[in-house]
Amino acid sequence: MWEAIALTGMASMHTSIGEHEKAIGFATDARKLFQETGAGNYETRALYWMARIDMARGRMDDALDYSAAALAAIESLRASVARRDLQISFFATASEQYELEIEILMRLHRERPAGRWDAKAFEVFERARARGLIDSLGEMHADVRQGVPADLLDREQSLHDLLDAKTDRQLKILSGRHTESQASAAEGEIRSLLAEYQQVEAQIRASSRRYADLTHPEALHLEDIQQHALDPDTLLLAYALGGERSYVWCVSGTSIASYELPKREEIEKAALGAYKEWSENSEERQASMLGRTLLAPLAGMLGQKVAEGALQYVPFAALRAPNGRRLVLDHEIVNQPSASALIALRRELAGRKPASKMAAVFADPVYSSTDPRVKAPTGSAGDPGLDRLQHSRTDADAIAALWPNSNLRALDFDANRARATSGVLANYRIVHFASHGVMNAEHPELSGLVLSLIDEKGNARDGYLRAHEIFNLKLAADLVVLSACRTAFGKDIKGEGSMALTRGFFYAGAARVLASLWTVPDGGAAEIMGHFYRGMRQQHLGPAAALRAAQIAMLGDVRWRDPYSWAGFTIQGDYP
Repeated sequence: MWEAIALTGMASMHTSIGEHEKAIGFATDARKLFQETGAGNYETRALYWMARIDMARGRMDDALDYSAAALAAIESLRASVARRDLQISFFATASEQYELEIEILMRLHRERPAGRWDAKAFEVFERARARGLIDSLGEMHADVRQGVPADLLDREQSLHDLLDAKTDRQLKILSGRHTESQASAAEGEIRSLLAEYQQVEAQIRASSRRYADLTHPEALHLEDIQQHALDPDTLLLAYALGGERSYVWCVSGTSIASYELPKREEIEKAALGAYKEWSENSEERQASMLGRTLLAPLAGMLGQKVAEGALQYVPFAALRAPNGRRLVLDHEIVNQPSASALIALRRELAGRKPASKMAAVFADPVYSSTDPRVKAPTGSAGDPGLDRLQHSRTDADAIAALWPNSNLRALDFDANRARATSGVLANYRIVHFASHGVMNAEHPELSGLVLSLIDEKGNARDGYLRAHEIFNLKLAADLVVLSACRTAFGKDIKGEGSMALTRGFFYAGAARVLASLWTVPDGGAAEIMGHFYRGMRQQHLGPAAALRAAQIAMLGDVRWRDPYSWAGFTIQGDYP
């Protein structure tokens, strides 16, 4: 096996210097060796290089065949990659393979536009984003169990552990002296376990469509997305960033168009620069460049509503359209994790009875034992260094005034984790958290909302509502509002964008989530929330329309017109 790995390295080296004939020879020999030594599980890397080499040689049909074979192998092997050290390498390989498949298909589209290759590339992009979510759930250690019989989940975990052990044993066999029969037997054991694992997956899908949509999403075709994810006046913008070039697809209910953009490095540099400018309230130089890059190809195509996909840490509302106007002035904007996620969400919401009460608000938690609300402290809890969000009481008061007979106000010590997880939130159509958020890019499982960390006597309490716990909340909410610090800015995962708390709330039962991309000033947050809730209550606007109206109102107020004060709030999920 190690000889085969070395051969793939040689294929890579000769590809980089343009010696394609030598490169394809090394890659072909590597694939053959992987198969002969019983290490067929590892031939995806050889297939990757065979596809890249043939693409470079202009043999696009062969390149597509090799790439498709590699993706099929990756999908069949995904369940067997249980070890953390192997997952890192495997998921990186999978991401590269999806990116290569998209590039091959888009090159075919340039050569043969009548073949609708760009539609096929968009479908691959959607599949990659859905698979990226599964990978990120594993990183978060999300123990998602709602709706599935415990014995099936236990069997799934048992098979996963067995695959882990068998994969480890296979690596040891192939790394040392071994016979062909030993290698073949190890390969056979893994394939047998994979077949059993797939049977359990089918049973899980039959028992809980919601769980299956999250953990084993089905591949969707363009027509499925157009029919079930897009309204007649909505345009979906899907951005795929690539190492050589990037692409944007503009998908309506009846058409698809695609455009080439600069490579990932250039777009990410501009996007991060723009984020810094907006979040620090500085001059918009990078933001102007980013707007031209992302939107100039689409001049004349943008409809009233825009549902955008990747680049989820970019507040599209603040971008300037080709006509120089901020996008929010003419368009209602909703972020989507992926079209497949939206379709699954709508399927889950169909026919659901509305919650019996209107609004539950958790605001102004107690973070320090030195807080004046701790009247007679007897404990010795430390200070986590989190500022009090005193203006968040304004949120609670405003919401209570709008729905005076149907609300829950959990303030001060009552804004705690125990109450949030008690099941009481299932009764409310709007759930509002005005608290700090903690985002941990290196360890997503540690991300969460920070509720009261102190009890009435000054003792420390666990106030962290962690991301993996949010998946197991039971909600019937039309809307969850996270009026906190950077609640939407999760780990930037290739293929699926920003993996953040919002995913957990969707699975828990929320139809939409309004979250913040950066630390919005406490007073500014209260101001925009006031506009937002009055728009819903008094003007009967939907959440996306109410957010747009609130942002436009902030733009018209000299105190708050800079994007720093209003653009950080974005809405994700269902958009009517």
